Amino acid sequence: DQKKHKIFLFHLGDGLALAAGAGSVRVLAAPTNSVEGCCVTTTENAEHMTRVRLLDGDVGSELFLFSDGAWRLLYEKTHLRPEAQQLLLSGQTEELKRFFQQKKSTDDCSFVSVRIL
Repeated sequence: DQKKHKIFLFHLGDGLALAAGAGSVRVLAAPTNSVEGCCVTTTENAEHMTRVRLLDGDVGSELFLFSDGAWRLLYEKTHLRPEAQQLLLSGQTEELKRFFQQKKSTDDCSFVSVRIL
């Protein structure tokens, strides 16, 4: 909602939602455990695995949604890789795309970027 400066976030599955801006990267929604398969809207008890949040519009200047293959390349164990953080903060999505391509992952490494005006 641009007038109220609010962002509605609905997250389900093994992807990752991040916000970047003002010199930091923040996790908005972490992936669910996909050991027994990826949770989808028709999964039994999916409502217990969803994340629904109403965020202030000042969470950052850009929002990112990453597939499981993509976010696994952004992190080393529990820490965001410095080169990944730099790319996220720069807002250069073409460079981020090249970052994933250079990793030569067998996963799809997809992401969506939304710039907040």
